[in-house]
Amino acid sequence: MPIKQEKYSVKIQMILSVIPFVNLWAAYRIEKLRLCLVIQLSFGLLVVLWYFIETSGSPKVDVWIIIIEFVTSPVWMRYFTIKWNEK
Repeated sequence: MPIKQEKYSVKIQMILSVIPFVNLWAAYRIEKLRLCLVIQLSFGLLVVLWYFIETSGSPKVDVWIIIIEFVTSPVWMRYFTIKWNEK
């Protein structure tokens, strides 16, 4: 289903990108749903793998992985929304 070519607010798209499951809708609006799913699944896979290899003395890396995801999601959403609006 084709999406209407309209301009979207960069600020709103950035806010939507940090809300779980709503970020998929925001990515769909700018035709980057596949990329968003790959990023979400890769970060989720990293967290799951860390739980399997975690020992009692290891640091809490899974928290850092989630923090990195919440920092990078608005950044890439901003970049791709600006590119979408320029089309």
